[in-house]
Amino acid sequence: MFFIMKPSVIHLDCITNRLNVNEYFKIEHSSNFFPEWWKKLPLEINNKNIAAIQPTMKGCIGFNSFFNQGITIPLWSDFSFIKSNGGPTFYEFSDKKTEFDQHQFHQMEGYLNEKEYEHLKIISPWVFSTKQEIKWCWIQNTWALNELKEFTIPPAVVDYKYNNYTHINMFIHKNTNKSKFLISAGTPLINLIPMSDKKVKIHTHYDPDRFNAVQQLNTRFSYTKFYNKKKKLTKEKKCPFRF
Repeated sequence: MFFIMKPSVIHLDCITNRLNVNEYFKIEHSSNFFPEWWKKLPLEINNKNIAAIQPTMKGCIGFNSFFNQGITIPLWSDFSFIKSNGGPTFYEFSDKKTEFDQHQFHQMEGYLNEKEYEHLKIISPWVFSTKQEIKWCWIQNTWALNELKEFTIPPAVVDYKYNNYTHINMFIHKNTNKSKFLISAGTPLINLIPMSDKKVKIHTHYDPDRFNAVQQLNTRFSYTKFYNKKKKLTKEKKCPFRF
């Protein structure tokens, strides 16, 4: 009898075509991004006016697990946006290289009011790849932000065996007091938590040729259901019994 031993480690390849991004803003385990305000907290508060000792978030199991079980995508450029009354929002990246795209609200009709929100997709300089079919929870790291009114990054479940992009979708809140807002380079915007108990081994690469090759494999050959069709073709190609 033969037993197939499944790998106990998830190997995640993180590939970029930008040397400065790989040098200064690597993909790392989220445990490297505990916020400074949290590090300064005591374990407990002993207030003389309150009989019981109060714990702080330093010991919160949910908070600690959020940072100890995932990986983080830090922002690789200062990003600012200026909102105008009734007009479109002006976006600017300090690196002068990062591009963005936008989805129209008729693509999500019935969701948000486009008079109050604007969609933005920041085109990421990273592509991810795994050999294992692992699902990942894509979650905004709100604990790294001092302001929560200006934008929201919606959650998702993704995989990096059949889909390799790491673009950041967000909704800009138009009706707030601030007309100008800045997110600094290095801000840990996204935590990715694997839906697995396996450990994650991160491999970062500056490899423009491999980056371009992965992008070409993700070229949309279909207007709709591209992910499902690509996944089906990939599985059929690798199946040893395919005729």
